[in-house]
Amino acid sequence: MKQFVLFLLAILLSSHSFANEVTSKPNEQLQGIIDLFQGDSHEDALNQLKLKEEDLAAFVSESKDAEIYMLLGCVYFYAEMDTKAIETFKSALQLAPSLSDAYFYIGLINQYADNLDGAEESFRDAIALNSNDEKYFVSLGRTHEMQDNLASASIAYKKALALNSGNFDANFNLATIYAIAGDASSAKKYYLAAIEQKPNDVDSHYNLGQLYQNKSQHELAINQFKKVVELNPNEWRALAKLVQENEAIKDYPARDFAIEKIYDVWRENADEELKEQRFYIREQSELENGKLFVLEYFELEGERARKFVFKLQDEKTEDFKFEVSLGSYDGTTAISRELGEIGPDERIYHLDGYAPNGSHFTYAFFNTIPPYEAVKEIALKKLAGENKSISSTIISGESEATIYIDSEK
Repeated sequence: MKQFVLFLLAILLSSHSFANEVTSKPNEQLQGIIDLFQGDSHEDALNQLKLKEEDLAAFVSESKDAEIYMLLGCVYFYAEMDTKAIETFKSALQLAPSLSDAYFYIGLINQYADNLDGAEESFRDAIALNSNDEKYFVSLGRTHEMQDNLASASIAYKKALALNSGNFDANFNLATIYAIAGDASSAKKYYLAAIEQKPNDVDSHYNLGQLYQNKSQHELAINQFKKVVELNPNEWRALAKLVQENEAIKDYPARDFAIEKIYDVWRENADEELKEQRFYIREQSELENGKLFVLEYFELEGERARKFVFKLQDEKTEDFKFEVSLGSYDGTTAISRELGEIGPDERIYHLDGYAPNGSHFTYAFFNTIPPYEAVKEIALKKLAGENKSISSTIISGESEATIYIDSEK
């Protein structure tokens, strides 16, 4: 949001002109501080403000000029000195009550402070004075979104687009509202309009890709996620989507290439969130009895480490119904080593099923990690209801019983 505001301020401030040559030097000092804030010199700007604030404030007070008050108010705005900024903008309004931009900046400050009612009131005051400025409607729409009032937000964004159909923020935010509401057609329309304005916007391409993925338009989805990765090679969420979509169309070389790339991001610690999460969603698809999510962990960690987890979700309630996982537990591995079933540096792997009530089923053991396709084949059978197992712990009420079966037929 700050980048958006900085852009608006650059446009607004460039429109201010001051003809009084007697006051040009202090005006230039105020503008110079603003320029530093807009650049990469935030600390320099604060230092300049600290050195000159008293003189500049006195000059502004003596000027009795609303536009000069606006300049000082913007300096305080950038410096995040919110109380002084609001006081200065209000002083500008006392001199020029029709100065709609003063209400606009007060609205932004209230919005940042999460005073949403105050922000809404200020933006509406700005609109009442000038209903032809699109940024007022965009900011009002964003406030309504923060209030969870998506209907009013949509109205505000559409009014902004009526003034300028190429407003990126209005198109993007309206598209997201339609996507949340499940109106994929309208969401697609506005995401495409946003991309037309900013062809290299990562979020627009990613969100449009998700729309295509949800509609099983795999090739279109892949094109969008590829674009995201071109723009940001470390965008692991898009890489995960490429894994999922190439799995769906059975393009296994492309899938495996994307898997290697996401492992590279993890190994290089290129994304802190991925490092902390420790897994990515390798696959998501629709099954007859629910929605499938497959988690792939990057490494085996902990006493009860798991590599793949196949989770079946109820599409109506979004509750998880059952899960099948390929794991390698320290205790099981230690026993297998003691029995000589595996070498001292090898591990034992096992495929298990878990129900929400705590029931547990063991389906198979492996002395090496099996290929994903083999694990998936067995897991899908179990998620479909085939519960033949080597052993199981059945939870019934407060009691549990472990049943051992010689082998799975």
